[in-house]
Amino acid sequence: MPGTGTSTEKLMLRLAYVAYFGVTKHRAPLVRRAVEKGLRRYAPEQSLIWGPVVHSPGLCLATDAMMFAVRHGDVETVVIRGTNPASAWTWLAQDFNFAHPVPWKSISPATTAGPEVKVSRGAQITMSLLQGLVPEPAIQGAGVPLLDYLRIRQDAGATAFNFTGHSLGGLAASSLALWASEELGHGPKYRVFSFAGPTAGNEAFVELSAAVVDPANVSCFRNRRDFVPSAWDADGLRHTADLYQQAGKAPDIPILDLLLYDTLEPFGYAQLARDKTVCSWLTPLMPVLLEVGWQHLGPYAVDLLGAKEGLQIALDVTTAFAGLRALRA
Repeated sequence: MPGTGTSTEKLMLRLAYVAYFGVTKHRAPLVRRAVEKGLRRYAPEQSLIWGPVVHSPGLCLATDAMMFAVRHGDVETVVIRGTNPASAWTWLAQDFNFAHPVPWKSISPATTAGPEVKVSRGAQITMSLLQGLVPEPAIQGAGVPLLDYLRIRQDAGATAFNFTGHSLGGLAASSLALWASEELGHGPKYRVFSFAGPTAGNEAFVELSAAVVDPANVSCFRNRRDFVPSAWDADGLRHTADLYQQAGKAPDIPILDLLLYDTLEPFGYAQLARDKTVCSWLTPLMPVLLEVGWQHLGPYAVDLLGAKEGLQIALDVTTAFAGLRALRA
């Protein structure tokens, strides 16, 4: 079973998952060591040329943001890590912070969008963190923030910028590509690979994204049995919940429907193009919480990479979450 992904899609997924290696580390040199091991195993042709950059809120040791860039030939790829499961701050301030949408212009000053184009407050926090991160001394690209790095590479003749990430990293990948395109103008091709990424903003934000970043270069991968890509679209969440109820893995609680629609519908959150659906199924004997976690991670890897490599990289990510030694040197 070779996997259904193209060679580029497979590479982008591998990089998005490698970003989780070292997730329990809070110092950039230790994260770099873990990322470099992951690259040697899953993307040996890629050179780490910027970052990794990491951020920990206050005195908390659990990092809430991490990003790096790699290069192969004249193509640059920015890789954004998804949610750190150990970071309560990330869950509260970024993942579930949807109740107070803010104008996109607060994130991208160069945009021509009006105040009706909005993103979640959580997306704004995620973007602000990533925009402000700077590699520390002794890390590749020391002292150069992301936008300046992209500008330098654009001036040096880069032909394409890829942005890839899983989960919250998928949301950030599509949002960073839009921001960079607005700030830097026309030049290299901007390509987005978002795996299991939740919604960032409303319908007006989706329309802006399509107008600035060619939709043909945006690939959003979605598992119909994964709740995260439907957040915070009420209809999408309801559809995923129905699949669990039909399989007998979750009760039908009508009051939750009312709460779901009453809470989310006024915000009008919408997903970018759902043009890539991965194959998945529910496992009858798996406990529902484990099922939800597996559906968010495993099917993307197994479908795109094939069973052998997909299961291996999913296991490596899981052991990285547990703080275990995920990779052989």
